[in-house]
Amino acid sequence: MRRADLITAALFVVLGVVTLFAGIPRDVAGDAAEGDLSPAFMPYVAACLATGAMLLLFVTRLLDRRTDSGDAPLPPRAWVFLGLCTAVLVASFALMEAFGYLPGAALLVAGFLLIVRADIRVALGAAAALSFALWLLFDRALDFPLP
Repeated sequence: MRRADLITAALFVVLGVVTLFAGIPRDVAGDAAEGDLSPAFMPYVAACLATGAMLLLFVTRLLDRRTDSGDAPLPPRAWVFLGLCTAVLVASFALMEAFGYLPGAALLVAGFLLIVRADIRVALGAAAALSFALWLLFDRALDFPLP
């Protein structure tokens, strides 16, 4: 388990550094109005916290010299769950890119609810209601257009 923690932490530290120095400066646009925070403030805070936590995990695991009790493999059900979650995220992203926010968000909500074995009527109703409510809130009430 120590080896897996070291590899994972190192990978996420590298991804965090890339995000901090390449991703956020390239993808977060806009300057702060007078007296306001920059739009990049919260992404920087989140990236710094996540990168710092992974750096801390890496250092603590590196300094921990105890021997491992062995690997802790994931059971097959966990792999199925991970695969389904990945499929829902990829499909939702593709649908959102092709057709906009409402169908992509509805698939995201319905997909995750179905993965956790919610009733199909509940999943479809929640997907429609939540997607539409968030669209009304951001697009209409807050005048923040969604894709």
